Parts: sequence; structure tokens; C-alpha cells
Amino acid sequence: MPLSLQLLHSGLIRPARRFVGLGPDELAEAAHLRTLNVGFTERRGDRVAVAGHDRHVTRFTVCRHCGAVKDVRDDRNGSRPERLHQGWCRARASRGDRHWDPIELYTDLETEAVRVLVPVSMFQHEERLASFKGALLLGLRRDFGGDPSHLAIERSDMPNREGQGRRRFLVLYDSVPGGTGYLGRLADPDRMRAVLEHARDHLSRCHCVSEGRQACHRCLLGVVDRHEYDIVRRDLAIEIINGLLDEWNPQRVHTVAGIDIAPTPSCRCVKLKISRPMMFFR
Repeated sequence: MPLSLQLLHSGLIRPARRFVGLGPDELAEAAHLRTLNVGFTERRGDRVAVAGHDRHVTRFTVCRHCGAVKDVRDDRNGSRPERLHQGWCRARASRGDRHWDPIELYTDLETEAVRVLVPVSMFQHEERLASFKGALLLGLRRDFGGDPSHLAIERSDMPNREGQGRRRFLVLYDSVPGGTGYLGRLADPDRMRAVLEHARDHLSRCHCVSEGRQACHRCLLGVVDRHEYDIVRRDLAIEIINGLLDEWNPQRVHTVAGIDIAPTPSCRCVKLKISRPMMFFR
């Protein structure tokens, strides 16, 4: 299965034109997003630094003449090498003209995006990010009045300049080139608060609460990716939302990079590794 990486860190989500930042959110009216497809997830390859993390990059081995991908075609254990090529490829008739090139694929998208600084640092960060991502998608569905299939969420992180750990983000973007204008609503703090309240209400009232399950298809499992099914938890999502809404205090900010996320002795949310749970966008 191909591995796609959404490069959404400080260097590869590039704002264009202007930011709108008011209260707890910042909107990038035109962000440049790049997606890399670097090979197969089930295979080990070269270790390459991608978006600040070491990844196994296998690449795709393709014929220089017809573009066929060698890794997914059956040559009958080497007895039928011509089967590795398209029927019209000249490499099928000439053994001396078979050239294979390792390649990576990428796509660029310029669109609207918001970046959410999630109040998690090190403790259960995978579970918390996935759970909050699902909650945010649930709230957006309620706010939109249906399934906003043109909206997508990816994870991102960057080093914490103020101390240990990493700053972790959810990047919500419009998959329609140029954007549809919907994300502009989230620049309004009241609208963003309503989205979070919708999510909390849905999670608190879901039938899986009485069933003793940590999530179900009627809430988080209905919106997250399959590989996140085993780590999303309704209680973690509600905990993060409560931390945000209980101390909701919108402030104008220039960039999320300057927000203090260090814990203090009086912190009510020690497990979240923050002193004031707040959310900002870039």
C-alpha cells in the first residue's frame, strides 16, 4: 500500500497573501500544501528525514519508457520479464533497452487552511491527537449540517522552542483548490466554540457511553481513518474539549510559534502538559 505523507510543518505549509487571526484562531487564506507518496508502507527502505521525522522510503521503481511500476507487476518469478511492462513498451522486445528509475510522487495544493495547536505534548499524544481530530470532524459535521467531504485534517508537529517535547497540530484544510470559503467562518471565535460544543454534545450523548465502549461508528469511528480505530477514545476527546472551553479566553496572536505551552505548578491539566489550554490557528 502506498505511503502518503502530508508535509504540514513550519517549512512546507506556506502562507500566501495574509493571515486572519482573532481570538483563539488563525486562518491562512492561502496555504501551500505538499503531499508526498514515497513508496510502500509494508516494506523497509532508505531512512530519509521527511517533515522532521525519519521515514522508510522505498520509492517506486518504474520503467523509463512506459511508466509501469515494477513492484506491482508479476513476471512469473523472472521467467516472463516482458510482463513487467506495458504491451506497447519497447523494452518488451529489447533486453538492452530496459531502464528502471526510482521515483517519488508529490502533489501541490494551494487552498484555505487553519492550524490548531492541540494541548498535548508527550503524554498519550497519538491517542489524544486522533481523538481530538475525530471530535473536530464531528463538530464540523453538525455545524455544516451534513458531511463536509471537501474538508480534510492532517497532523503536523514542530520542535518546541520553549522546552522539551514537540508542538503538535491538526491542520484543517479545504481539498478544493483555492478553497470554498467555508473555513473563513472558523476565524470567528464564537463559531469555533460552537463547533467544539457540538462535538462535546455528540460525544457525551452517544449510545456507546452506556455500552461501555471507548468509541463507536456513531461517533469517532465514523470519522477517523481506519488505522486510528484502536487508539481513539471518547473520554480523551471530551477531556481536551473541556480543557479548551473551560478557560476559553480568545486573544489576538501573531503566530502559534510564540505561544507558551510550558506547564506551571498551578496547572489544572497536568496530563495535557500545558498551563492554559488554548487553541490557535495558523
